[in-house]
Amino acid sequence: MPAWSLGELQTDIVMAGVTRVEKMENFAGDAGNGTSEAAGAQVFVDEYTWGALPEEVLPEHITLPPWAPERIMDFGLSVVKGAYYFFALPALLLCLWWIRCGKWTAEQSILLAAFAGHTLLIIFQILISDSYLYVSRRYLIAAAPLLMGWAGAAVLIVKDLLYRRIPGRYAKPLWVICCTVVMLGLLYDAATPQLKKRYRPRHAFDRKTVLLWSDAIRQDYNGPAERGSRVMRMEYYMSFRRPVVVGDFLPELGYLAGGEGFCTTYDDALARGLIPDYMVMVHPADAANSPGIPSGYRVWQESGDKRGKVFLLKNEVLQ
Repeated sequence: MPAWSLGELQTDIVMAGVTRVEKMENFAGDAGNGTSEAAGAQVFVDEYTWGALPEEVLPEHITLPPWAPERIMDFGLSVVKGAYYFFALPALLLCLWWIRCGKWTAEQSILLAAFAGHTLLIIFQILISDSYLYVSRRYLIAAAPLLMGWAGAAVLIVKDLLYRRIPGRYAKPLWVICCTVVMLGLLYDAATPQLKKRYRPRHAFDRKTVLLWSDAIRQDYNGPAERGSRVMRMEYYMSFRRPVVVGDFLPELGYLAGGEGFCTTYDDALARGLIPDYMVMVHPADAANSPGIPSGYRVWQESGDKRGKVFLLKNEVLQ
């Protein structure tokens, strides 16, 4: 019997492409009878603190400062990983060595300029259009094969040096061992996303919750298969499938439940003209009160670990 069922494999594929978004919330407005002491201050919020935020936090102000350290670090990692550093590092080292030795050619300059130009144009396009520092590695990985010729040449140079410096009877076994280690390292890197989803507690909890809740929604939901209004908007894609699942946690849940999911807040969903059939809400483990539940919804499913609780709310009016 296979270790992975088709449903689990589908879940892994979808969840591998979903990244969690950490947010900065702005305090603003009055609280109670007076102005909040925290007005104007910025509070770091992760996906498990939404339920404990004070009322003066405005969801529409969810943003990170353009030059926040978290954003700069994430941007740098995306650039490095987008170039596929296993090939990019030896390739760039070889380029520097050939430039120093005078072996660099005009053809290689054109090739390297194509790679650098692609990377810079993608970065500046997002920076100019959206006014913040961000790039997804999937945008950059398309140009990574341009570096593989240099990476292969670097490997051949290392092999040549190895055979020159080490006696022949030792050189070949050592080279085979080195190639095996590199091959295993690349295989491990390729398998890392799936290993994280299955064995790291945080990711394993997310995956287990999605599997359980998506199956529960499929069995529970008996409404129409599609939404009535089909108004397309350029800002975001919609499939118009139901049930509609909204929440800033487990964004792949709606798709795996047979409908559509939106990684957003309840208020933003209403602004888009969406009425969620189900809604995911998160709450810190040390909070004394339950999270605020919109009118017409009730807590239908609950899950949690040491980080906090996750609630699946059901719309009792639509069903």
